[in-house]
Amino acid sequence: EIQAGRRLKLFTQRMFTYHIRLREQYPGRQVVSLAVLTERGEGAQRMSYTYEYWGCELMFSFPVVHLEAWRTGLPELMALAPQNPFAVVILAQLQANATRDGPQRLARKTELVRHLKHWGFGRDNIQQMVRIIDAMVSLPAELEPAFEQAIHQLEEETQMTYVTSVERVRLQRARDEALEQGIERGQLDGAAAVLAALVTRKFGALPDWARVRMNRADEAALNRWALQILDAQRIEDVFA
Repeated sequence: EIQAGRRLKLFTQRMFTYHIRLREQYPGRQVVSLAVLTERGEGAQRMSYTYEYWGCELMFSFPVVHLEAWRTGLPELMALAPQNPFAVVILAQLQANATRDGPQRLARKTELVRHLKHWGFGRDNIQQMVRIIDAMVSLPAELEPAFEQAIHQLEEETQMTYVTSVERVRLQRARDEALEQGIERGQLDGAAAVLAALVTRKFGALPDWARVRMNRADEAALNRWALQILDAQRIEDVFA
């Protein structure tokens, strides 16, 4: 299982459950459970799940790989990449972990895609790797057009299609939907902020239950509550 290092609650129990289900599904087969942690550079090389109750005891132990430990081995990964697509995936994850700065992520993401042709991957493999890299190294919405332009330039330089026309349509549609949702969410947040200010001005501090309802409300509910505050005698009347 590949897991972000900071979310390890119940992780060992989940690994045990997966192991047992695989053994049940494939009786007689050798099953190896391997944990790959993406956000820790150092740590235990093994983890265990233990259980004990009323004299019944169980211990399940499995190896752990820390991808961040490979950061010092970037030259080795670059050397492995032409023959090993998994090295490319590890490089993508390391790039994703390296920075949250948008322009830096864009530069590193573009450079990684540029290497694919130089590493000798065929068109089908390049298209698959581009999809993986694009999913792993996410960019702010405002930088997505710059990445698409970079891909287009690479296609012209190499005379190879990196992204299919269908995917281009899907990318554009997803970007438009994200922009629309962002605008809508911004409008809702603004309306909620105004309503919160009005309620606080009339009834005092906004209780948690009211804040939760406002965060979950749509535009129609926020507008209705804003009108109801004019005649409300209690805060409960506003949200009736």
